[in-house]
Amino acid sequence: SFAQFRAALPQSRLILSTTKASRPHWEHNWRSDDVLLMGQESAGVPAQIHSLADVRITIPMAAQARSLNLASAATLICGEWHRQRCHRQRSLEL
Repeated sequence: SFAQFRAALPQSRLILSTTKASRPHWEHNWRSDDVLLMGQESAGVPAQIHSLADVRITIPMAAQARSLNLASAATLICGEWHRQRCHRQRSLEL
């Protein structure tokens, strides 16, 4: 259940990927304790869970474009997370 999921990660920020957000995924400052949540391709996440997210991000799309499938969207967002984390790590090493 969602309650068990949140109980297992009480200190984590819940980052929701949604078409209803206005903040692009690359503007989010990723932390090591962030947990990314993505809903079903056909329905997204339920409204009650949507309201519990700490941060909502989106992948901006052209108005005439269709949305990405879930695997592509997750890959794109995880790539940005990795880019930010690796950049910070390299900056710390310099």
